[in-house]
Amino acid sequence: MTVFQQNRSETDFVYDEIFTHLEYLRNGITIEDGDTILDVGANIGLFTLFAGSRCPGARIHAFEPIPPVFDSLRRNVALHGIDAKVHDCGLAAEAKEETFTFYRHNTVISSSVTTAEQAHDLVRSYLRNQEELTEEGTDDTTAGDDLVDAVVDARLDSEQFTCRLRTLSDVIAEESLDRIDLLKVDVENAEYEVLKGIHWRDWPKIRQLVVELHDVDGQLEKVVTLLKALGYDVVCEQDNRLLRGTTLYNVYARRADDRGTRRTDGSATAAPRWSGRAALVADVRDKLGAALPEYMVPAAHVLLEELPLTQNGKLDLRALPAPEDRQRPAGRRVAPRTEAERTVADVWAELLRTDADALDVDSDFFALGGNSLLVTRLVNRLAQATGAELTVQAVFEGPTLAAMAAELERRAPGAPQGEALDVAAILESIDLIENMSEEELDALEGRIK
Repeated sequence: MTVFQQNRSETDFVYDEIFTHLEYLRNGITIEDGDTILDVGANIGLFTLFAGSRCPGARIHAFEPIPPVFDSLRRNVALHGIDAKVHDCGLAAEAKEETFTFYRHNTVISSSVTTAEQAHDLVRSYLRNQEELTEEGTDDTTAGDDLVDAVVDARLDSEQFTCRLRTLSDVIAEESLDRIDLLKVDVENAEYEVLKGIHWRDWPKIRQLVVELHDVDGQLEKVVTLLKALGYDVVCEQDNRLLRGTTLYNVYARRADDRGTRRTDGSATAAPRWSGRAALVADVRDKLGAALPEYMVPAAHVLLEELPLTQNGKLDLRALPAPEDRQRPAGRRVAPRTEAERTVADVWAELLRTDADALDVDSDFFALGGNSLLVTRLVNRLAQATGAELTVQAVFEGPTLAAMAAELERRAPGAPQGEALDVAAILESIDLIENMSEEELDALEGRIK
């Protein structure tokens, strides 16, 4: 899926939650054309894109207070033509301004409430769970605590923004919302504050809620008690194995009198559509592979807005662009040249499940699918292969194959750490001094002083 994003591996994780595992359409939660959907804590807007693509007739409001993340949200809504109104604010128990800590490499934990210690523990637990669930997480590759902590610290650099907060009831009044079919809340430790900003008159308008909630200071019990008292059927889950040992839960709530009135299978009314170039090409390739013998399946695909035509209305073959793999300038690709570069390429190929021959010196570890967990394995395996201890920060600061190999060479055991000594010049100087007279040595000592 083509999206503006802040962090590739984070986006892959959230996309998998929303689009693959349908985390927000569980336990009877449904969305249909014509629904009013509120995405509170929208981040870059993946749930907004999900809801808008499945239900093009839905009315969607998306809220994101942190400026760089809001910019990605705004761009994604425009890129995919989603009928959604984006709000550059957050929701809370009262209207005010609040200081938010923005973690640029882990935007989903950015918050005005989450402490640095809580952020560290959450990311650390996620990495450990991911390691356990990955087949390569065996004894010889499991990262030590110090290495995992180094990865977490390297990915938690942050900056702060002063952001605007409003109450949900103020938004309901301003937008004249007579109903909310689904209220989705994911606001990092401030979920209960969002719900406190709903006036009692507005609760009957809200049919369903899905709240990704941090169970800190009894938040889970408070939210469940509130929702049950307001007449909702409530289910709590911690189904995602990557979040075991964390405080994260999903709370699903729907009105008890709403059961049976709508579909409960999460199916959509709209026909599926491609949301990115890669998805379309992959689908075309699969269909052709099923319908044609292998020798007739095209080796390359080119997307065009329209076919180029001559003045006579015929297809202009000369104006057709070359496939992308033939558009690359000759000689631009530089294969690994040194032993260090070839070693890095071999380790990358194993970790990223790719062909080492397809890598060049400008290949980027993270652009090829590398993530924080793989950084720990990368550092371990390069140390085993070369004896050089590459730091986590060096990987993030120099993610290309050439940069990583150069750092390995610099850190290799026995590598000179400064300029090479000119032994011949040193011996010549010693010989010169030994042949000086007492007067010459006295004069030299005076000049040095």
